[in-house]
Amino acid sequence: LKSCPPAPSLLSFQAMSNVAYGIILTATSGLSGTVLLALTKILQAQELPYFRLSCVGCIVMLFALLYWLVRVAKIPLPRPQLKWVILRGLFGVGETPAFLAVRAGAPVGDVTALTSTNIAVAALLGRLLLGERFTAVQGLALMCSLAGAVLVCRPSFIFPSDVEAVPLYAYLLALWAGFNRACIYLTVRKAPEVHSLWFTVTTVFLNSIAWWGLAQAEIVIDYTLDVFVDQPHVAAAWSIALGGWVYVGIAALSKGSQYFPACVTATVSTGTSMVSGYITQAALFG
Repeated sequence: LKSCPPAPSLLSFQAMSNVAYGIILTATSGLSGTVLLALTKILQAQELPYFRLSCVGCIVMLFALLYWLVRVAKIPLPRPQLKWVILRGLFGVGETPAFLAVRAGAPVGDVTALTSTNIAVAALLGRLLLGERFTAVQGLALMCSLAGAVLVCRPSFIFPSDVEAVPLYAYLLALWAGFNRACIYLTVRKAPEVHSLWFTVTTVFLNSIAWWGLAQAEIVIDYTLDVFVDQPHVAAAWSIALGGWVYVGIAALSKGSQYFPACVTATVSTGTSMVSGYITQAALFG
């Protein structure tokens, strides 16, 4: 793999506005992920279909994005970079196990703690595959981030409690989701000239297929849309809300990842998700 263009120095005065913009985008992606994890738990408790509603919302967003990219903005997709765009979508689908972990009973705080392993993976792969710098100070910061994540969220698999035990596979799903998120940072960095919304289009499209397939194959328990027969406006509202948050999270991560080395993006995004995940777990689920 050829090294991608180096990210601008975070200490460069000229780059400060881009740095601030990138931090906001990356933090937004982390917050969006926590919101979606909380929503899947809320919908499950109310016996409402999360994956089917999300799929409908994503399809609406997909058509809107394609129309804007092709007919309005007329932004081309560089064919040599198509493989990275597709890989971004596939790794985006790979984050779905985090939602499955929550539905399997894992607390939101535990899931965000385990997915935080993407920091270490992103730093290592960024060094090996992209030639990004990885200093001793960065290594210490990564270890502190991981340790802090564990101490803040106090995952039950490390700090036992009287609460009913969570299946081991739920934690393995969360770890797999973290690995896929780390790979997202790298694929986006490999194609800096691609407009971030093309990454968003492929991810939304592939997620729609995956989520609908999961629901139809009954691999996960997802309630049908029949419950909304007498309340189509409620279904529409939920679909728009879920599709909107999915779009915000994917688009913000795709754009924000183009500003920093993979390890920096991972640290900012994960730090946000850790704090918001802890607050959400404490405020909504006890």
